[in-house]
Amino acid sequence: MYMSIQKKVVIAILITGFLALSTGLFITYYQVRNILTEAIGRDFAEIAKKTAERFDDSVKKEIKTFNNLSEESAFINAVREKKRRNIEEYLIHYLRHSEEREEHLDLIVVDREGKIIADSKMRLNNKIDQSDSKWWRETHFDGKSRIYVSDIYLDELTGIRAMDIVIPVFDPETDRILGAIRNIMNVDVFFRFIKNMSFGKTGHGMLIDSEGTPLICSILPLVEHSMNEPLISLITGKGGGWAVAGDDAHGGENSIVGFNTLDFLNSLGSGNLGGHKWYTFIRQDPKETFTPVNKLLLNIILLESIIVLSICILGVSIVRRMLLRPLRLLHDGVERISKGNLEHKIDIRTGDEIERLANGFNRMSESVKGFYENLEDKIKERTTALRTSESKYRALMEQAYDAIFLIDPQNGSISETNLQAEVLTGLSQEELLNMKYWNMFPQSMINQAIDQFNRGVKRGFSSLHEVTIKRKNGETAWVDVSARLIEHNNMKVYHLVMRDLTERKKEEERQSMTNEQLSRSTMVMLEQDSKLSTLKQEMNSLIRQINMSDILVALFKTFANVSGISSMGLFAYEGDVLQCVWSHGLDNRRLQNIIIEEDDPVNYAIRDLKIVKKGEFSKKTWIDKRFGDWMVFPLKGKDKVIGVLVAGSPGQITSPIQEGIREGVEVRLEVLQPLVDVMALVLEKENLIKRVKV
Repeated sequence: MYMSIQKKVVIAILITGFLALSTGLFITYYQVRNILTEAIGRDFAEIAKKTAERFDDSVKKEIKTFNNLSEESAFINAVREKKRRNIEEYLIHYLRHSEEREEHLDLIVVDREGKIIADSKMRLNNKIDQSDSKWWRETHFDGKSRIYVSDIYLDELTGIRAMDIVIPVFDPETDRILGAIRNIMNVDVFFRFIKNMSFGKTGHGMLIDSEGTPLICSILPLVEHSMNEPLISLITGKGGGWAVAGDDAHGGENSIVGFNTLDFLNSLGSGNLGGHKWYTFIRQDPKETFTPVNKLLLNIILLESIIVLSICILGVSIVRRMLLRPLRLLHDGVERISKGNLEHKIDIRTGDEIERLANGFNRMSESVKGFYENLEDKIKERTTALRTSESKYRALMEQAYDAIFLIDPQNGSISETNLQAEVLTGLSQEELLNMKYWNMFPQSMINQAIDQFNRGVKRGFSSLHEVTIKRKNGETAWVDVSARLIEHNNMKVYHLVMRDLTERKKEEERQSMTNEQLSRSTMVMLEQDSKLSTLKQEMNSLIRQINMSDILVALFKTFANVSGISSMGLFAYEGDVLQCVWSHGLDNRRLQNIIIEEDDPVNYAIRDLKIVKKGEFSKKTWIDKRFGDWMVFPLKGKDKVIGVLVAGSPGQITSPIQEGIREGVEVRLEVLQPLVDVMALVLEKENLIKRVKV
């Protein structure tokens, strides 16, 4: 069959053109797809890393805040002495901002036995004894106290997803635990930043545990996720990075996913996070991810098809000049750009779609180059910020009132000081930097200073109180020393502060001389006290020979007459229940079947072992209805509280003691309390608590 050379050329050009077109599309598709996959994967991995750091930083900030609270001496004393009101003032102060109140479902402080001392929101379902709770057991894991972070759970009272962050409170003097602070966090509010991690229409972040259980997802409900075993192994096995997942648990196939481990939270120990590890997981629907590539390929197909048809019409020479050469240049340019030569420009001036395509690749290389340049600018900005921070740190060091030392925790060498350190020691900075920390102390204290240093490095903090150091001129200076292990310039340093107490100690010596003079006067008083003690022993011997039940009844009535108190009630334990066993000035029937509530003044007197007065309570109680102006005295036996004495006077003031009750004058209580203590001891010793009823 005859066929003209022109047709053959046209057919050859068509076949060659379409073969070239197919080959170019194939190469371009995989090159562009691989480049885009790599870039998207790195972006997803970076997003997952930043999200994990955000989770860690949020928990770190919460732990740091309450760690600082747990180290405040006033707060420690309040926990040690179980001062509920003082502790609640701290909690209320912390929750004064609405943001903190939204994040915290509750703040609870317990003592060393796991019993609640204070509760910021007084939730009714909180048991007083928390010692059998999982969070308390984990805080005391293996006989040691530690920070504890729980798994996410559903709060029984509010139905809100919550988690616990528990900070132990230590006694700085004995290093033993005094109690703990339990933070019940609203997970959806505390980790609300995860919602801002969404991008595009389907791109979003998740939080999952090592079992593949979704914990937080900003798009789909948790029950709609199904994490398959290969995906779980991929996330938990590598620790961090990106990959292409066959099934991304959201219905996507061959999806690019990013993931990372929560380093800080996962380092807390096996008992934390419900025994699991937590990971961030970033994904996007692959259809949305590769939409730019598909559009680009479609444009390339259209453009190249037009070019092939044009070659067929214009002939072999035009095809060679205007198609084959530009395509070769275009292909070479793409290869060089794909190999990282972003400075290369594809110079094609054919005035057609090929030139536009080349310009598109040039713009793409410029965009990628701009991305890297912006990254360098960000690095420079970060470096500048770090230098500014260092300048501020140096200014704080030099302006501090106390002497500050930065010490190498490995060998005790001083690496940095402030101006006050030179003033305190009389040594120059150069002399200080060439000596060990403990060489500042007298020879007799060097071993103690070394032990304190080693303990501080081991547990992260230490202190010495009212010790002496040597000055260059031979004099001694009294100081308080407190130290903590901190992070400085990406390395651990021992940050030590010395407060000069020399002037205060001199003043104390002057006071001591005055006290010696006072002690001589006190000796005369002690001789009189000795005579009174002998008289008291003789009276006690006489009392034991008399009917103690009759004496107690007479004693209570005499107490009423002497104090001017018009009404009294004696409440003692019948089993575990407080009941009225004797009264004066009131009908016994008015004091029967009294219900003692948890926040009743009687309970406060028994729990705190102190006198409770009417002026301390704004809430009306059953005592106000029967006693008017009143006080509650705890009856303290040898080993336990055996009851309370409620005393009051609703009528006119008839004595100075009654005036003390009305006005709350503390000096009046000194008259009544010893008498009440004697009553309690006699009631317990003689077993008269049931025989005193009259």
